[in-house]
Amino acid sequence: MEKPNVTKFVNADVELRSKRSLAKLGAHLRDVSFVLSSEKFFVAFEATFDPGTPDETIRALVTIVEALPVQLRDAWNQCESRYFDIGIEAGTRPPAGAFELSGETIRLLASVRGEIRITVYPPTAAD
Repeated sequence: MEKPNVTKFVNADVELRSKRSLAKLGAHLRDVSFVLSSEKFFVAFEATFDPGTPDETIRALVTIVEALPVQLRDAWNQCESRYFDIGIEAGTRPPAGAFELSGETIRLLASVRGEIRITVYPPTAAD
């Protein structure tokens, strides 16, 4: 029997771009998160646990940012972009998928100058 192709939250990550070096920030994030990419002017990371909901995952990522040492928080603040990217895998069921961020989570995002981006992936062939 074929499984229904369900729309689902996959994960969320943070993507940073800066005109200044992010090498020290990237090195620190390796100790407290899963770093997807770390280049001189770009860092992408995600939480080290399986995601629950978008709201829970974004809150966990904000907690990582809030815990940055002062000098690394300065590097964060100097970034040109700070995208909290929510990944959704599209499916055919249900007819529409809804994923929420609470007002408190949006407030927390704003407090670290985060921006929201949503990436929608096509369904996987295994579904």
